[in-house]
Amino acid sequence: QGQDPPRSSRPLVRYAGYARKGLIATVGAQVDPGFRGRLLVGLTNLSTKPIHLPLKDVFLTIEFHGLERPVDTPYDGPYQDRDELAPQDITAVMEREYMSQTEMMRTLEALVATVEGLKYSVTWRLPLLMGAIFAASLAVFGAMAAFIFR
Repeated sequence: QGQDPPRSSRPLVRYAGYARKGLIATVGAQVDPGFRGRLLVGLTNLSTKPIHLPLKDVFLTIEFHGLERPVDTPYDGPYQDRDELAPQDITAVMEREYMSQTEMMRTLEALVATVEGLKYSVTWRLPLLMGAIFAASLAVFGAMAAFIFR
């Protein structure tokens, strides 16, 4: 929990040790100057194995940066002075449905199998087909990124 004077900003930095294991923290780029309250962080395990977080282990770091002058309008949003998740926040998280990593991998594997089956019969269409695969991959990874950085 912290109180941030309007003359500083705090970018949150993901801790590389857990990121390499597949644990992704869903945080914004920075905490707005003037924010007061507890920082809440969403975590997503992108690996197929459980990742254990020992009590009080470092999984995220924060950096403080002084600003040359106070900001004109410090943070004064809906999360100011909040110490816990509100019931509507918990409901929103529990009701979301996302494609799991396993489902994404199966979808990509099916796409690969389809491409393998077609590659000999449509060799003259290969550049177009590769573009479509690339676009589909971007869509899948874009959806992953949107989920991770909410």
